[in-house]
Amino acid sequence: MEKLNVRTLILSDIHLGNKNSKNKEVVKLLKNTNCEKLILNGDIVDAWSLMRNGKWTKNDTKFFRQILKMSYEHNTEIIYLRGNHDEFIEHVAPFVFNNFKIVKEYYHTDLHGKKFYVIHGDIFDVITKNLK
Repeated sequence: MEKLNVRTLILSDIHLGNKNSKNKEVVKLLKNTNCEKLILNGDIVDAWSLMRNGKWTKNDTKFFRQILKMSYEHNTEIIYLRGNHDEFIEHVAPFVFNNFKIVKEYYHTDLHGKKFYVIHGDIFDVITKNLK
């Protein structure tokens, strides 16, 4: 299978730790994709599920191994933004380790110089915001 080559790949709502996570499919996608930048746009880990009855699986760990491999072996820049299910990462942001960054906000610039503000979107959800 020929790899997909893209400049930037944006993923969100993987919900690792939740029984309905499509972690195997995402790992397969990552293994078959070359990208300069991988933006993890929130809810990558489902802490809400893990606090209730969720379970961390080997496939959840494979996801993080794959993105670290992409960062190390292919120099892929990893940008991780928090979502409402993984807001715990906000407490360590900003955090930078080589090509792996945890940030509170991110502006992505496309090939033509146009800037996009990348956010998870839960900040617009009145119900989620008021559940706290």
